[in-house]
Amino acid sequence: MNTSHLNLFFRGSLAVTLLAGLLGGCGGAIPTPASNTATTTTVTLQGQLTDAVSGQPIAGAKIEIGVRSATTDANGHYELTNVPANSGSTVSRDYQATLTLTGVTSPINMTNAATSPRYPDRKFAMPITPAAGAAAANHDFKVGKLSATISGVVGDSNFLPVGSASIELQDNTPGMVGTLIRTSTSNASTGAYSFVNVEAGMDYKLVGRSSDGLKRGNVTTGKLADNQLLSLTLGAPAALLLSGADSYSPRIILVSPDNNADIAPGAVNVVLTFNEPIKQDAYSIPNASVPNNIYHDINVSYGGQKAAGNFAHTLSWNATFDVLTINLPSTGVSSKFTVDLSLLSPTATALGKLKDNAGNGLENSPVLTAGNLLAFTTNGGAVAIAPVILSPNAAGLDSNATSVTLDWLPATGATKGYNIYRSIKTSLAPGIAQPFVLFTGPIAASSYIDTTLNLLPTADAAQSYAYRVTSINSDLIESAPSNELLISDVVAPTVVGTAGVCVAPGGTSMTITSPVTTTTNGQVKFTFSEALAVTAAETLANYTGVNISAAKLTTPTTVVLDFSAPITCVNTNTVVLGVGITDVAGKALGGTAAQRMVTYLP
Repeated sequence: MNTSHLNLFFRGSLAVTLLAGLLGGCGGAIPTPASNTATTTTVTLQGQLTDAVSGQPIAGAKIEIGVRSATTDANGHYELTNVPANSGSTVSRDYQATLTLTGVTSPINMTNAATSPRYPDRKFAMPITPAAGAAAANHDFKVGKLSATISGVVGDSNFLPVGSASIELQDNTPGMVGTLIRTSTSNASTGAYSFVNVEAGMDYKLVGRSSDGLKRGNVTTGKLADNQLLSLTLGAPAALLLSGADSYSPRIILVSPDNNADIAPGAVNVVLTFNEPIKQDAYSIPNASVPNNIYHDINVSYGGQKAAGNFAHTLSWNATFDVLTINLPSTGVSSKFTVDLSLLSPTATALGKLKDNAGNGLENSPVLTAGNLLAFTTNGGAVAIAPVILSPNAAGLDSNATSVTLDWLPATGATKGYNIYRSIKTSLAPGIAQPFVLFTGPIAASSYIDTTLNLLPTADAAQSYAYRVTSINSDLIESAPSNELLISDVVAPTVVGTAGVCVAPGGTSMTITSPVTTTTNGQVKFTFSEALAVTAAETLANYTGVNISAAKLTTPTTVVLDFSAPITCVNTNTVVLGVGITDVAGKALGGTAAQRMVTYLP
């Protein structure tokens, strides 16, 4: 299998916060964000998946990083939103990205079993580093068809075949150099070997070792084309030749569980597989009573990065000394463990303490993090139940409201708090709503005040909000969404007071202010409790009175009436305001007929 890792290095300058418990103490407390702040605890990972040779977009592939997944669209694009991130730490965090291509429909149809050549069913990605200070990171993936073949003959320094030699096919792509893809053994008599259905568009290295381990050698392939047959015979310019001088360093080529794996609790074996046997000496033979020993250089910590103390464990080698098993006899549910191999790993100036039989020191491994760490979590936490949300003040909200309270009973299993998702709809596009996006979370409390409410963003557009809440269990798994809570302007507009302001004929006009003019027949102004819809407010049929000729919305909350004949402001006059008058959200004018019968005086 082609194995590699997607390493996301979130440094202290990145303006995001690690979702509580992700590769950290799963028992840690969760801060409650300020009620008027939509805290950012996530990043968005996005990019494109293309064919490594043709460059064509690959549609229908599933990209997973454990906590999130997405499927590539027709252009090969994917987007992983709300990915828990980390800040305030100089320790890198890893996500292992898995590309599942069994559902790919273009440029080749992987759903048809007869399709040939095919893409690999699954593939793992290469490291990326998001830009510091950004809330999004871009990473493009490339996958090639399984159409190439590598064949050849293993030889010695005299160009004679070497039979029964072990051969490793390794990834030689920058960032993934040394990752083991598969192995083979040369023919016992002819030294011939072959690797078929090799992924095109990739660069490989072949590393050979004689059966007695005394001869080593390697050769690189360069990037392979679609359907290429690369022949590395002994007469070819490049061939896999083994020599007696062992100058190749040992390294870890496989780990189990994978970095960032989420596994069942209980007894756990952490298995480190090396590319060759490790020399057994006073350092490498596990012995807790020896001060300078591998046992003390492998730290297994629980709950946090390099936490105080060393979690109880044992070490043991297999019979051929190329597999080291770290046994953790008991692990609990919803916990995080870190295996720190930095003390035995290479430094900037020296190779690692573990050595092969030729004395070559350990080199860095592409299957560990940059800090030579292996982290995993255990699951088994209780399933979180979806909460039921309501709003105690929703029934009293009008367009002037600037906040809303969300409330719910504590949900069973929500040990890591709650996430709040929000969607917004505008009256200018009544059939279209924004998708639900993470607004804030996780929060510990079972209530939240959104003080960013804006039900009337412009004078002619009303907004409504929909909320959903999810519970987060101790495994950082979200529940199903809660019920959907809709928040909108539900209060009908009303006329303010019982009398309008009257301007007698010849007085200053309330509708034409520049230049200042006088009104011919007089005007009357009424004020309302909230912004009105323009068309409804200026429809003459919504006003019943003597000689009313026009209605003008002069401000969002005031209407001025004109008249076809002179009015008098001395006597009490009556105007009936109709229910056809509405606010911007469409709520009809409130009040009884008597309450909508208003007068105007000087």
